[in-house]
Amino acid sequence: LSGIVVVAGVAVSLAVFSFLTPASAEQEAEIFPKVKLTSIFARLSFEQPIQYLCVPNQADRALVVERGGKVHTFASGDTTVKEKTVFLDLSKKVLTSFVEEGLLDMVFHPKYADNGYFFVCYSAGNPRRNVL
Repeated sequence: LSGIVVVAGVAVSLAVFSFLTPASAEQEAEIFPKVKLTSIFARLSFEQPIQYLCVPNQADRALVVERGGKVHTFASGDTTVKEKTVFLDLSKKVLTSFVEEGLLDMVFHPKYADNGYFFVCYSAGNPRRNVL
């Protein structure tokens, strides 16, 4: 059991169920396995990162998408990397007035290696909307 139950296509956290029924320490250990977090790329810093992407057909390059509208690229093969470069900057177009706004997602076209296409979804204003 992974800690997530899928009911009719909707993921429901088992944490909700733990409040409904009492559980022993053994049951909780089974439902909520211990997780160890490890910091990678500790020398890089980002402002409100929302997504980590591997670049298709470029195993040594990664991207981090920031909510504020910037996408940074860096060498992913070296966890001690100190430098990143801006791959895309939409910060002047992205609306971040509310928590659920900003640069929301980035995906690569299935044939990115051939055509260089990628897609982003972000919040914009005047009128307030999401842009793909």
